[in-house]
Amino acid sequence: MASAPTLASSTKETTNYARLCRLLVDGGTKALRYTFEKLYSPANLCTVLKANHSTLESLKNKKIINATQWGKLYPSTALSVTSEDFDITLLIVLLRNICHLAAPATGWDGLPPASDTGIEANLARVKYYRNSVYRHAMQASVDDPTFNSLWQDISAALIALGVDAAAIKKLKTETMDPDTKQHYQELLKEWKKGEDNIKDQLDKMEGNLEHMKSEMGNMSETLKAMKNSATECGVGSHLFSTAGLVAEHIEIIRQKYKRHEGWLAPFSFFFSDIYTRLRMVSREKKARATAEQRVVETTEIFKPHEECKQPRKVLIEGNPGMGKTTYCNKVAYDWAINIKNEGDCFSEFEMVLLLKCRDAEIDSDLWGTIDDQLLPGEINQKERENFFDFIWQNQSKVLLILDGLDELPSSKLPEFTDIIQGKILPQCHLVVTARHEAGIPVRKVCDTARD
Repeated sequence: MASAPTLASSTKETTNYARLCRLLVDGGTKALRYTFEKLYSPANLCTVLKANHSTLESLKNKKIINATQWGKLYPSTALSVTSEDFDITLLIVLLRNICHLAAPATGWDGLPPASDTGIEANLARVKYYRNSVYRHAMQASVDDPTFNSLWQDISAALIALGVDAAAIKKLKTETMDPDTKQHYQELLKEWKKGEDNIKDQLDKMEGNLEHMKSEMGNMSETLKAMKNSATECGVGSHLFSTAGLVAEHIEIIRQKYKRHEGWLAPFSFFFSDIYTRLRMVSREKKARATAEQRVVETTEIFKPHEECKQPRKVLIEGNPGMGKTTYCNKVAYDWAINIKNEGDCFSEFEMVLLLKCRDAEIDSDLWGTIDDQLLPGEINQKERENFFDFIWQNQSKVLLILDGLDELPSSKLPEFTDIIQGKILPQCHLVVTARHEAGIPVRKVCDTARD
């Protein structure tokens, strides 16, 4: 009969594993924080996070940063933010996304050569050795030779990143009770799980991107065939070349709206599962008190009514949090997936341009705002001009959504008022959202008002 391992042997090997977990969690967190604070002084942290808000918000929408971590980055009192509150997973996300660090030659997952002593290489070593230790998680035990080898390698990387060597030496022999052992084993597991979740999200995004590229490739082949057919029939091929580029950019906008289900993060539901109902309100201010209280579907906003036989400009008013922005996002999403409901008019539009007023640059006009918020950064000037010309030539087939008129910089209000009054793109269909007080100046020029 085989003898069971002695308690002393089992305890020693289990303690070895727990000590390695503690070294990685405590030492690794300190090393990453020291590195982050070298790159961004704690005194400037609030300014740095403000400057990188859009980048980090995008990561939150992609579920790479969770709600708890977001609260640490942007607490209710902005000046109270401190990197001391950042967990190890969040520190890794920040270092890779806003610190402009380049992956070492062996990548973030490989073990760099001993000759590479840079910050990036030592960060990669910490992750590599973390994975090496975690391979022992099932047994939660490490023999002495393996323990000593891993301890030496991990310590060298941590010391190079600024962790105190004496503190590391103390951890190697410090007594650990069973609860402490379990605590650090769980923390290492959470670290590994959190990073794996980030990798899964990135892989999913890459898959979506590849799908989008495939769809664009299919469209390109279709347009190429149309172009060849047109050439055989004597039709100018440059017409299809221009139309094809515009169609590609429209498809890019569709894909952008499809991905914007992330607007609902961190909640676990999707645009396809929700809808917004509106209550009909007369556009005449004097009639608001006796307005009809009929609930209407999202698709009915351009439906003829007693005051206007062919509504083209719709004002949606409401208090903060009443669902105005969600409604706009839902309209754009339904158009992007080409959903067709009874009485639906949105699928008939060739283009839906959803503009967030709060993000409008002070020095940009309407065309600049469309460019900034919807067009890809690599678009050239000729393609941009063709896209804008398409909008101008096909106004009746374009839906322009101005979300959050009350959030518009005051200097831009006259220009956007001209759009609503029909002085710019007079044949476009238009949806404007605003708080009640901001809607008053434009209410009289809109065909329909709803809240």
